[in-house]
Amino acid sequence: MARDRRGGERRIELTIDATSVNTGNDKRDEHLRSGDFFDTEHHPTVRFVSTSVSDPVGGRVNVQGELLAAGRRVVLELEPTVRQYADRLQVEASTTLDQRELGMTWSPLGITRTPATLTIHAHLTPDR
Repeated sequence: MARDRRGGERRIELTIDATSVNTGNDKRDEHLRSGDFFDTEHHPTVRFVSTSVSDPVGGRVNVQGELLAAGRRVVLELEPTVRQYADRLQVEASTTLDQRELGMTWSPLGITRTPATLTIHAHLTPDR
């Protein structure tokens, strides 16, 4: 695993409150929180933990890790773009995944459209 400037391992851990899903449609959000999708009653968080983070090259890094959602794990690979602004980082990444691997197979017509696109936009600031 790559090392940061202080010699420590680069590691990314992200935990999201699964009940915070907000698509702008209350009825859809309620369904996404149900057992058909995230099952937030039994699995209240969505978590990503990196297994490797490459050295940055041209503002990009390669990140491999595991996404844990709805009680299941899937391996993901991301190539986020990272920009530094004063004391914060802006991170943008996109990848695809087969949501059936997470047990998310519900569809009103019985046909699950795959793959799903996972998009990340984040602003990170250091702990003080």
